[in-house]
Amino acid sequence: MRKRRSPKICFVSSSGGHWEQLKKLKPLAEKYEGFFVTEKTQFETPLGNLNDF
Repeated sequence: MRKRRSPKICFVSSSGGHWEQLKKLKPLAEKYEGFFVTEKTQFETPLGNLNDF
């Protein structure tokens, strides 16, 4: 029997409202290994540390 591996998740969004929606997936981001992809843009307010997501 093969050992079951945890999924690795790629979180992708544009900036603004879509980023806010993606932040609602915090419990999933804490449970599984993954990474974030978004567009390069200037924000009036910094996004902060993704670990504080």
